Amino acid sequence: MTRLRAAAVATVALVAVAMVGVSLAASLAGKRTPATLRAAGKINPTAELIDNTRPGHKYSTGGVLLCIVGGRRVEITGAEAERSSGGFAITDWAVRPNPWARGKDAYGGARRGLDEAGFGGSNVVDVRCGSRRTGVELGLEFEKSSRGHARGMTVLLHYTSEGDERVARLPLGLGLCAGRSAAGCDIDVHSLG
Repeated sequence: MTRLRAAAVATVALVAVAMVGVSLAASLAGKRTPATLRAAGKINPTAELIDNTRPGHKYSTGGVLLCIVGGRRVEITGAEAERSSGGFAITDWAVRPNPWARGKDAYGGARRGLDEAGFGGSNVVDVRCGSRRTGVELGLEFEKSSRGHARGMTVLLHYTSEGDERVARLPLGLGLCAGRSAAGCDIDVHSLG
């Protein structure tokens, strides 16, 4: 072996030993690998519009399945919408078992809060992506403070896993429209994500 090649082999071996040492130290310290939260399967950018809405009233939607990659579980600690307007705010969030796995329909959305919609208040996701249960259903509750149209573009889910704080982005637009139609309250789904 040439000296250069021998040095390269020795460097690779040293790096490998160091990586094993760091991994072993993390294991001995009780630190586990954090999980990553994501949508189960491919989620196309989509918008949920509710017409004839009023300020201060609760509205909600569901139907997005979430799962984890790696780690053991995550806890959703917050939800917000990017580029919100018209006083739009996400006020609550929860997950529940996948209804499709039990032959039932997902929650589409309504003019009521999550408690009334059958979401019990759990914020823990511990279903691995690719498992038979394919995830848990996310429910979001939101409201507006203005009389006009209110929108939230791209949902951000804040979560913790093994002590790490992280954020997942969902290409989901939410609109609370004034009046009896969604005219003028459209959301360009190509701008989500």
